[in-house]
Amino acid sequence: SVVATDGARISRVSYYVDNVLIGVSTTAPFGLKPSLSALLSGAHVLKVVAEDAIGTAPGTWNVAHTATSSVPFTLDKTAVKVTNFSRNYSLFYPIIRDGYYDNLTIKYTLNKQANVTLYVRDSSGTTRRTMTAAKGPGNHTFVWDGKWASDSKAHTGTYSVQVVAKDAAGYTATTTKLSTLIRNYELVQTGPGSVKVVPR
Repeated sequence: SVVATDGARISRVSYYVDNVLIGVSTTAPFGLKPSLSALLSGAHVLKVVAEDAIGTAPGTWNVAHTATSSVPFTLDKTAVKVTNFSRNYSLFYPIIRDGYYDNLTIKYTLNKQANVTLYVRDSSGTTRRTMTAAKGPGNHTFVWDGKWASDSKAHTGTYSVQVVAKDAAGYTATTTKLSTLIRNYELVQTGPGSVKVVPR
């Protein structure tokens, strides 16, 4: 878009990318939604040329006045992708912090820079915790201690974890959901056919 004004009126605004005409607008507010499918990803220059109404009337010899403005931009055609999404435990015990399966580690890989959000939802689908971070390409992790955002204790139950990434161009990638269970006890086998309950 461009703001173009004149004492009389603007006759047209021409849009160029890398000095190649991509479109013309003749109606205020002179916006344009061009197709950039032929352009390669990378750095480009957008230029606009506004022309006033001088010289457009029949029989006039005046040459239209013009005003030009340019701005650089980067075209990004590579959508963000999230791969290698996994979690370390399907069952963990964060209620008693004894160093044994205390935290859930969620792993994922990005192909490019993006803002990434982890969603932790309970069995009813209610979001109980979110974590957001800006990450570059490569392998990354989130670590969840089992606590909700609303209080400072871990809650037993079944949860799902999911990662959503959004890059600067607005592309979004959403992973599948992985389930995990928080429990406050562990069954430990003490012998053939016998177990004991260990508080966790």
